[in-house]
Amino acid sequence: IYDTTFFNDLGSVTSYALRLIVNAVAYTAGMSPPHPTDSGEVLLLGDGFTESEAALPLMEAGFDIAYAGRYDGWDGKFPDPSNYNATLFFDGYYFGNGMDPNAQQALASAVSAGMGLVATEWVTYDVLQETLSTTFGNLLPVFQPVYEEGRGPTWDVQNAAHPILEGLPSNWSDGEGYSLIAAKESAEVLVTSGTGTPMVTAWSSPGGKVVHLNHSLTYWNGGLSPEIRRLLVNSLRYVGDLSSVERTADFNDDKSVNSLDLIYLLMERGNGTSPADLDESGTVDSPDVYLFSRDWMKQVE
Repeated sequence: IYDTTFFNDLGSVTSYALRLIVNAVAYTAGMSPPHPTDSGEVLLLGDGFTESEAALPLMEAGFDIAYAGRYDGWDGKFPDPSNYNATLFFDGYYFGNGMDPNAQQALASAVSAGMGLVATEWVTYDVLQETLSTTFGNLLPVFQPVYEEGRGPTWDVQNAAHPILEGLPSNWSDGEGYSLIAAKESAEVLVTSGTGTPMVTAWSSPGGKVVHLNHSLTYWNGGLSPEIRRLLVNSLRYVGDLSSVERTADFNDDKSVNSLDLIYLLMERGNGTSPADLDESGTVDSPDVYLFSRDWMKQVE
């Protein structure tokens, strides 16, 4: 069951067909379905790499996370974003791949109903290039007028009292990339670059709280700085009203998690199942195949 070739053989099976098969097996065996609920605190849309770097600080912070695989393979239906406090959309390592229009609409509807959203640098570029639609672009507190980017800016805090910036220094730099963007009317710019470009911007105009982090994540350096790890955690607490999360992450711990262990790790924190498609190296490609937690699979062995 744990041999990845098993999952490769199922790669052409749709997620709904496979779920039906698994639910049928569970029913005939007198077991509960592996994913009886579709709800939680944070829905994570990965970019194919950053999720491995962010998994530990997010979970150490106490978030209940459901992993939907890479953003460009998510259909917007499973998991359903409207059942979560917040969605974290990583668009950094792999960018420009687009998102299912239905998935973009699902995000827009969920934010309109009050769900929080944290998105990262390349989403503004993707809206500009029309690989993400205006439906998604309208959710963002920033926009990119023309394609320009930079690297290694200084992050200068403008509002140290804001909860997103709790525990962060007044300025820092980590060598990653950023886009030259502008804030929309009514948006609050919390951090700027040395030249005034918005680096952390928030608003609630679409309904729920939305935060844009102008950071290319793992695109250049292959890792996340302590400041960005803390920003991710603080931003999720803010947009999802998750201030009750009590555990403290070690933001200086740069340990990464490989893709297969990441899926199991997320599932064993209470998620039940997670959709993913594995190539021969175990890389998460798209949410076409369901993987199940070791605890649940013990019922089948």
